[in-house]
Amino acid sequence: MRPSAARLGATLAAALLSADAGAQTPPPPVQVSTAAAVSASTPQVTAVWPRERENFAFMQRTFTFGNVTAGSTLTINGVPAKVDADGAFFEMVALSSGPFAIQYDGVWQGVAVSTRRVVNVGPPGGLPDLGTAEAAALEPAVNREVTPGQIVNVRCRGPVGVAGSFSIGGVARNLTLVESTGAVRGVFSGFYVIQPADAGKDMPVECRWKTGFFSSAHAEAKGKISIAEPGRSRVAVTSPKWSVIKSQSSGYTIFLPEGVKLEASGRDGNQVRVLLAEDFDGWIDAAAVKFLPEGTPPPRATLGQNVSTVVTSDTVKVVFEISDRVAFDVSQTADPVSYTIRFFGAAHRFDRIRFAKDDPVVREVRWKQERTRMVEVTIDTALSRGWGYNAYYDASGKFVFEIVRPPNVAKAKNPLAGRRIVVDPGHGPETSAVGPRGTAERDVNLAIALRLRDLLSAAGADPYMIRVSSEGPPLADRPLEAWKAKGELYVSIHNNALPAAADPFSAPRGFMLFYYHLPSRPLAEAMHRSYQAYLSELADEGLQWGDLSVCRTTTMPAILTETAYMIFPDQEKKLLDAGFQQRVAKLLFEGIRTFYEDYKALQASSADDRRAAREEPAAGRKP
Repeated sequence: MRPSAARLGATLAAALLSADAGAQTPPPPVQVSTAAAVSASTPQVTAVWPRERENFAFMQRTFTFGNVTAGSTLTINGVPAKVDADGAFFEMVALSSGPFAIQYDGVWQGVAVSTRRVVNVGPPGGLPDLGTAEAAALEPAVNREVTPGQIVNVRCRGPVGVAGSFSIGGVARNLTLVESTGAVRGVFSGFYVIQPADAGKDMPVECRWKTGFFSSAHAEAKGKISIAEPGRSRVAVTSPKWSVIKSQSSGYTIFLPEGVKLEASGRDGNQVRVLLAEDFDGWIDAAAVKFLPEGTPPPRATLGQNVSTVVTSDTVKVVFEISDRVAFDVSQTADPVSYTIRFFGAAHRFDRIRFAKDDPVVREVRWKQERTRMVEVTIDTALSRGWGYNAYYDASGKFVFEIVRPPNVAKAKNPLAGRRIVVDPGHGPETSAVGPRGTAERDVNLAIALRLRDLLSAAGADPYMIRVSSEGPPLADRPLEAWKAKGELYVSIHNNALPAAADPFSAPRGFMLFYYHLPSRPLAEAMHRSYQAYLSELADEGLQWGDLSVCRTTTMPAILTETAYMIFPDQEKKLLDAGFQQRVAKLLFEGIRTFYEDYKALQASSADDRRAAREEPAAGRKP
């Protein structure tokens, strides 16, 4: 299951695999404990999903799965359920709003056994359940700090058909609320644009309806409004290893290392608004920044008075002089590879660009002042395919853009020899999807990954395992660990699940693959062909671009695979089979091998790619 999808349950009792990173013996199959394995004298019904008191948005039905003692019959809320020979089941169940009970009744050889789950289902329209309250203010739900020109949206629930109004402290009084006209009535919306002369702190937002000559209904929102002093922004500095700026509550836009300065102007709950350019802003988690003292000047940088390229055995660095650590982002093109870097809060002062003697990668560095406070720099290369990059401020404050040189495989008999392949068994220690038999996705991912590791090692490659037990580094640290290990490729191994609102039967379900950066697509295409060849019995859900954590923050070619669905009894059974695990490992290996074979042919036909190759043939990028 990919990292950004909803998780379906905590790991049940599962024997955790562990193996030494250098072991070459085939790993054992995953072992799990299930209710189906319990002695026949103690029949059981185990509901794996949904969990007790799970909260759902409004929906009319969802799926449930689990297991019973083998040979049992089962009804769910009185409806007969299909049970596999070993006791696993997966069924749809109708729902209604409010607390809703799902009753599981099993019978084994005349012995009855039952269990139940109570879940909470929200009301139609996505509104919170407010009981019998006549009025409620729904938005703003959190405190906001705003500046002139920003919009404050107000949303309330009130008496149907009654005219409503809202006020914001002393700056906006008795403004009109508009009632919705859809299926859900009694929802009112309004807005106010903060004006230059407005001022106030912790101002309440109140909605009001006049329901009669002497009666009215009113409600105050949880969130209060403060107006920042015009022209007095704060300076925030990123503190984690990686921070993300979003376009709004979602929408990943920019990824920044530690120590970058940002101009902060406004707040929405735990999200800080940052100004990047004149008409370009974003949002960053407040926990990801530290504020400098009030009155600290906002970050403004002069970029590029001196620029130089530095050639090393396995990378080429483009080093920029810059006067402050301002925010930046990077985009890429392919064939030929070029990189575009936008520096926010910057003005250019390009004076000298010194190209290293015999630089095999960088062809040109171009720039333009795209906006008053944004410089755009483009680095053109001689490469046909990108092999990764890193962008950071060094200890002296210079900005360094480091481009990975390609492997030297044009004449290699074995293009896998010495290659550093990063293998990431998804999850661990965080929770993962769980199957009807109680199988933890985390453990299946590891079993397949260990088999892939052994195939790569046997072929002369140098695999690097992100984890070899149930424990592993946090999700956000995995791409950084892969870079430090000098990995050439990143393969994240997962198995799938579905969010509760999805219809499991709306389409055939099987395997899918994801990539994020353009240079990762050739790897994804090679792997997709391998899945098609080796796993034809499962539905092909295609090659997809995906906004997934280990793909978007991993700048080397990176993919995430979803082989099968943990939650379907037939596919879970496959994933528990050692032979199937080995077949998946084999197809992953073949996808990687094909990718290198394809590049070997490309490099053999391209003088530029051969010249750019690393100095030590087939040496990999070992630390």
